[in-house]
Amino acid sequence: MNLKIAIVGPGAIGTLIAYSIYKAGYTPTLIARDTTIRDHIKLRGYSIVRSDVEYRFDANVISWHDKLDRYDIIFIAVKAYDVDNAIKGLKSIMHEDSIVVSCQNGIGSLEAIESIVGRDRSIVAVISYGAIKLDYGRSVSYTHLRAHETSLHLVCRLLLE
Repeated sequence: MNLKIAIVGPGAIGTLIAYSIYKAGYTPTLIARDTTIRDHIKLRGYSIVRSDVEYRFDANVISWHDKLDRYDIIFIAVKAYDVDNAIKGLKSIMHEDSIVVSCQNGIGSLEAIESIVGRDRSIVAVISYGAIKLDYGRSVSYTHLRAHETSLHLVCRLLLE
């Protein structure tokens, strides 16, 4: 199946989600809020640093200012305080069967997404590992990612099947 997957927010968690999706056999598209971030990532590429080893991987990067496509699964991976801004353009990247996954801690993010796309097309993901953004498109993982990597990979596979 050739699913189109987008991640809104190319920070630490967005980059880790992109890496897991890549490891599941798909090439995700990360959506940056502006062209400066997009261009910076295009220049450097994507990588995850784990246990002092850097793993490079493929992903597309665009900004909200680019020509936008429609996606089957859309992960919202921004800080909770930025969800309202991040979801303003959601309808423009969705089709009638798209699913939106909220990846924020806290209360209110899922409800904000549901108000735009409806309850039947919104789900919440609990991110049970930590990451630090070293740079846009480059994250270092910590908090036992190895222990959680299998479960995150499984969740991505379940969503993508």
